[in-house]
Amino acid sequence: MIKKFLKFLRFKHWIKNLFVFAPIIFAGRLFDLASFKVSLLAFGGFCFVASSVYIINDLCDFTADRLHPLKNHGFLENVPHFKIYYVFLSVGFLLLGTLLCLQVGWGVTLAVLVYFLMNLAYSFYIKKIIFVDVLFIAVGFQLRIIAGALAAHVELSSWIQICAFLLALFLGFSKRRREQFILKDKAAQYRPTLRQYSDRFLDIIIITLSLLTALSYVLYCLFSPVPHKLGEKAFLFSAAFVILGIARYLYLTYFRKDRIDFAEVLFSDIPLFLILFLWVSYILALLYLGA
Repeated sequence: MIKKFLKFLRFKHWIKNLFVFAPIIFAGRLFDLASFKVSLLAFGGFCFVASSVYIINDLCDFTADRLHPLKNHGFLENVPHFKIYYVFLSVGFLLLGTLLCLQVGWGVTLAVLVYFLMNLAYSFYIKKIIFVDVLFIAVGFQLRIIAGALAAHVELSSWIQICAFLLALFLGFSKRRREQFILKDKAAQYRPTLRQYSDRFLDIIIITLSLLTALSYVLYCLFSPVPHKLGEKAFLFSAAFVILGIARYLYLTYFRKDRIDFAEVLFSDIPLFLILFLWVSYILALLYLGA
């Protein structure tokens, strides 16, 4: 029962909210207790608000999700009878997440509420508009980073924002491509924009974004103040993990069709998880042991 409930809340997807910690990590303040505490509260706030959004999105997509072979309907099978229950559950998570963010400050609270409203718009309308649907997803990652910077009063790095934005676009379009693979003729019924996203177009944009993401990270390693202070060559070596991670994700996008979302792919693929773990470990070692 608990396992199904966690799936319903998309517990694994909370990993996306770790972007909240990016500002304090690259500012060298991860182990500063005050900075970590407020970032943790902001992280918790985004997690609960994200679960609120997931419930609303599942309620909106319940009929369409029946076309999807990998969707778990567990807690939503009796939606006609218990719809009001799920609405109250969503409101409860929204309030809990907002209260956590209020403990940090009004700036973080505003960021999480904008995130909620954007996702609300996405669930009811934006997801039907080509390009804008993926753009909204990418902006959601930006809001997480902004919230993290506001929480700890850290100067926002343009390089981190650029890298995260391109990565989010890459992941978003890759998800669309896998949906086409899995759903085939039913793709347009499940997600209307897939009728407009041709296979060829998605292939071109995914390859382009993968190259731009890798390039932006290399440029970050060469020109950002943080790598410059700690040594560009040492930081540049971390780009190897990023390139390997992108290459592995490209492989999974085109040759593994049993997972859709990034979080699901990450937790189910040991090589990709290992690459991410090694990159994080290497970055933390450079920032906190090499300083």
